[in-house]
Amino acid sequence: MTMQQSSPSHSDHPIWVEQLIAEAEAIQRMVGKIHGGSWVSDLCDALDLAVRELRQGRPQGVALVTLVGGTGVGKSTLFNALIGKINASPVSHDRRCFTDRPYVAVHPADRPLLDFPEEWQPVYVDIPFRGWAICDAPDINGILESNRQLAKQLIEKSHFLIYVTMSERRADFDVLKEIRNYAIAKRWLFVLNKADEITDLSAVREDFCRRLTEIGFAPDEDVVFVTSARAPENSEVARLRHFLVERDPREVARLGALDAFLGRLQDALSHERLRPLREAVDRLSKFQEELTRETREVYREGLQDPVAAMAIQRVMNEAIWQYVVDKSWGFAALIAWLRWRWSRFRLAYALLRLSTTRFSLFQLLHTLVTTSAVVFTNLLPIWQITQHLASHCKGKLEDIRLGVNSLLKELGLLEWSEECSRDSSQQAGALGTEPAIVPRWLASLSTVWDVDDPFGSVAALRAEVERTAVDEAQKAVGSAWVQFMVNLLPFAVSIDFAGRMVYFWWQSAPYLSAEPVFPSSHFYLLTAVMLAMTLLPGAILMGRRVRRSSKSLHCDRIVEQVKDFPVLEPLAAAEKFCRQVLERCESLRDTAACFRQSLQLGFATVRPNFHGVAFTNVERSLESGVSIMEEPANGQPQPAEVSDH
Repeated sequence: MTMQQSSPSHSDHPIWVEQLIAEAEAIQRMVGKIHGGSWVSDLCDALDLAVRELRQGRPQGVALVTLVGGTGVGKSTLFNALIGKINASPVSHDRRCFTDRPYVAVHPADRPLLDFPEEWQPVYVDIPFRGWAICDAPDINGILESNRQLAKQLIEKSHFLIYVTMSERRADFDVLKEIRNYAIAKRWLFVLNKADEITDLSAVREDFCRRLTEIGFAPDEDVVFVTSARAPENSEVARLRHFLVERDPREVARLGALDAFLGRLQDALSHERLRPLREAVDRLSKFQEELTRETREVYREGLQDPVAAMAIQRVMNEAIWQYVVDKSWGFAALIAWLRWRWSRFRLAYALLRLSTTRFSLFQLLHTLVTTSAVVFTNLLPIWQITQHLASHCKGKLEDIRLGVNSLLKELGLLEWSEECSRDSSQQAGALGTEPAIVPRWLASLSTVWDVDDPFGSVAALRAEVERTAVDEAQKAVGSAWVQFMVNLLPFAVSIDFAGRMVYFWWQSAPYLSAEPVFPSSHFYLLTAVMLAMTLLPGAILMGRRVRRSSKSLHCDRIVEQVKDFPVLEPLAAAEKFCRQVLERCESLRDTAACFRQSLQLGFATVRPNFHGVAFTNVERSLESGVSIMEEPANGQPQPAEVSDH
């Protein structure tokens, strides 16, 4: 399932073709990581075929047009009429599946360019014009398997196809099903033959176009022909012949090769072929939603204990103070920063006293108490949460993890998920851990209370606590009136201090006094005391609002807002990966369709959105055995004729 990087240089194809090839190869590599069954190999093989046929295709010197259709619709007679030679392709009036080999009308100099295998036993008919090859293929719905397989091989090899049918068989579902299989990859002309047997020609023509629309085409007057092959002078036969020979065959062949590549891309990435991938995305998405609800319920049960609830509140309180610093300004920010770092300052001061003063048992006990307070404030709540979740939720989270792995294995994504996990672990080990709220040296003390948390339960809660803390910090102190009240008194003292310092500086000017005037040390001490006293009301106000915010948050509310549970990360990553692959496949298919529409070939192609409705309707009709169109007016199916006109 590997793209073959073959010989032609980049100059052989336009830049946009090389870009499409590169995207197809990238998609194939991505899809190749999925071990999800036969659809993966089918998709990769189809992409490989599209690129390989373009890069290693036959010389673009002849445009091959093949007549395809069911039994007895007059393909051979139409072939003879197009080239103006009677019995060039033999016609039988009493034998079905009479055409058992390709009859090819081609200029003798162009025969080597066709490169037909000898086992096909092709019969060549000379025609005077260069660059075109018209082929009469065996019946696509014949009773002989060898004939059907030969017809399909000819279709694959052809640049363009002429679908031939007749009035009574324009709803032949066996033929329509085969036509549908090649609808995307090829360009088409449509011939409703035996017009001499039709009474209401316009109504039948309209119905024929409607049936073509049902299977995904967008036929117009230029590509639909209502012929009578028994009368070669028929104007529609002449129009069909002129449609082919009026174009430059070499240019048509060149564009036909590009069109075949684009068509194969569309076929490789068709709605039907991508259905397993789309179903995998839907299953992953629905299963993720289901397990998210189940995991939330497990977390709620694990945090019902009052001790765990209080631990959540303490963690939330510290987190809010951390983000209050960012939401405040002036002295309010100073208050928040001092409160957030207060326990660290106490610990640093205690350790400094212990190391710089004479050793005493009292000082040692004081340092131990301070250290315990810091640990209690920052580390003990996390340990309590981890302990409760580990003791109450470990078994249920393990069942959820097994369910995730079971689905990933079923979809062929387990190996990819394990590889991604190993890569993530290596990257995390190389980059180190993210900084926490507490210093790293202090966080290392948590190993004393280390509790096994293989599912990252606390990590999921901690991330949501921090997200919630940002919002609560804004509510607590983000209001303008809170900031104004907290900063009012400290700013007043600061302004008074600044005014007095200006006064002293003015009194020290040389032209006013011979000696400088300096304020006494009591002035600075008094200012510092007054500033500290004016900070106290603001600290009380902010503390009360932060405590009120942290207490108002219930565990259920925090758990309800958690979106990314670590136990579900493999499932979310797989869903994201499959969705990206699906989006790239659909984008490449749509791009190929747009480029294909821009090629001025004149032949018909399918509608860009045909895969959504038309295929479904045809499939339902084929499954039920009922026509998607009404039967002829008399309500009775008409018997098929044996003759091949």
